[in-house]
Amino acid sequence: MIADKDSAAATLLAALLGGKNIAKSVDVAIESEVVALFEELRGRFGRLDILVNGASVDTFVAGIEQMPAEIEHVLHVNLTGAFTCAREAIAYGASKPGMDMLTRCMAAELGPVGIRTATVVPGYIRTPAISELAKARRIDTKAIGRRIPLGRMGGRKTLQMLLFSWLRPTPHTSTARSSMWTAAGPRSVTQETPANSSTNALRRPLFEHRTFARRPGAVHESGDPGLGRARSAAPIEDVGGATSLGMGTSSWACPQPRIAKPLIVTLCPCQAPDPRQSVSRTSAFPNPPTSSKQGNTVEFATFILAAQRGYHQSPDIVIRNSIEQAVVSEQAGFGTAWFAEHHFNNYSLIPSPLMMVAHCAGVTSTIRLGTAVCVLPLYKPQRLLSEIGFADILANGRLELGVGSGYQQFEFERFAVNIDEAPAIFSEHLDVLLKGLNQNIFEHDGHYEKIPPTAISVPTVQRPAPPIWMAGGPARMKRAYREGHNFFVTAFHDGLESLSTLRGAIKDAAASEDRNVTDARISLLRCCYASDDEEEINSYLDNARFQRRLSEALHQRRQQSHDGYLLREMPTQQDLSFEAMRNNLPIGSVNRVIDRLLEEIDILKPDQIAIQTQLGDFDQKTMLRQIELWGDKIIPAINKALGHAWV
Repeated sequence: MIADKDSAAATLLAALLGGKNIAKSVDVAIESEVVALFEELRGRFGRLDILVNGASVDTFVAGIEQMPAEIEHVLHVNLTGAFTCAREAIAYGASKPGMDMLTRCMAAELGPVGIRTATVVPGYIRTPAISELAKARRIDTKAIGRRIPLGRMGGRKTLQMLLFSWLRPTPHTSTARSSMWTAAGPRSVTQETPANSSTNALRRPLFEHRTFARRPGAVHESGDPGLGRARSAAPIEDVGGATSLGMGTSSWACPQPRIAKPLIVTLCPCQAPDPRQSVSRTSAFPNPPTSSKQGNTVEFATFILAAQRGYHQSPDIVIRNSIEQAVVSEQAGFGTAWFAEHHFNNYSLIPSPLMMVAHCAGVTSTIRLGTAVCVLPLYKPQRLLSEIGFADILANGRLELGVGSGYQQFEFERFAVNIDEAPAIFSEHLDVLLKGLNQNIFEHDGHYEKIPPTAISVPTVQRPAPPIWMAGGPARMKRAYREGHNFFVTAFHDGLESLSTLRGAIKDAAASEDRNVTDARISLLRCCYASDDEEEINSYLDNARFQRRLSEALHQRRQQSHDGYLLREMPTQQDLSFEAMRNNLPIGSVNRVIDRLLEEIDILKPDQIAIQTQLGDFDQKTMLRQIELWGDKIIPAINKALGHAWV
């Protein structure tokens, strides 16, 4: 079928081509006519095999001289019309390629007069829209990360850094400037063409990159692996420009081009979908993850305690530093930021991890935000249900709900709760939470709580409930396996032997409930630090030992304080030397940390490793650089070693 606004021309072409061709008068700038055309096509033929879009409007007027009406007409036919036809044939988006082509035209036309233009081709960025797709399991963010050399998507900060670099003046350059930015961050290729030269200056990127001087008939390839590859043949004469290719659409710039009228042919070597069937607009994205938990897929998280080592740290600075670490964790590519809960002393200054989640939801967009943990015996479960729903709404479905029974008598006494009953209260309160999360109207008649039929006015976005993580020993592990939850484990500052013991306990818990070990997700809380600076390492170890000393004192009910608030740091028999801690933990050079973590992953087989970032009075700027180092080097290296690097 040949469709054209000029019915006579369509009829003539159909006759010239011979065969059983059909001519149709259609204005592709009018959506209703395009929709009717495709309905007729499907009704007549049942399927559509090939769609050819022809850009048939050319005013032959320089772009900067075109009037708005002329531009609107060209866009309606050449871009909007092509988009509508492609949309009716198969889900497709044309706005971004249109922007790319617009920039190319401006580069060709404005380069000779000294105006630079640029196209940002960011690939995958951690945006709210991507977060929604990931939450709905319509894309696999881990699979996407494996196709990016640095192992992660880009963030707002890295994009801002790249744009800022373009704002700096480059006096030796008076032509268009073209850059390709991968989704891994500002690992861009920048190519500049001096006004008096047709040669290209190229700074090699951190990923495989090919550059071509355009010649008549030159062929280049671009595309995102997994979404199909595209080949374009563009007869461009002696442009003397630059072409940059990477994980996204190509972008090029020409200082003084002489461009022949091109014929761009795009081929997609994948089976065309049947137009009679519904096509998902996200069908090009990877499938949701289906591999088992033992498929060596490990997520990295940050665990933020918000500790205060002394009065030289004001509470507001501690909290703001913790928030900043969560934001930088997202930018570095961590999957989750966990927040602790403690009360009435300097061990941790977060009284409500859900409040931290609610606040950080407003300053992040993709990282998941978790409670580690909500101490259930210290809550009224019906109120907690509303706060869980409210936090998940504010986080747009990014809440991870960690729960535990608590262990610090110091806290329980001040809430008038008997810590000896904490396990039983925890169990019943969790029962209430599960009812409230899964039922529109719930009631409970238990030993600790009597709740008449009740509705929660702010249910969670995630249905039926956010992922639930449990902290505790073998009893919690068994319940997690029995009810389909996840759980936290830690080896404190111990080494591989303790991890092996933990793995045995996990296997026993799964077997006792007739479950596979992989039926629950496991998060390992670990002190980790990578540096060649001995002073930095010793400071991190000192603060890690400080936190452990306070935790042991609170657990063993022997905490001491001179003023009723600031706990005294007392050495214990369980103290380890810095040397022993370095031997036991993933601490040392980058290579040492990577190798040690791979050993630990092989033994414990966790689904997530949560590294402790906020400890004592460790320097904030140094820790932020550490988080970025993990995103830039350590996490990608571990993913690569586990067999998930994109090739």
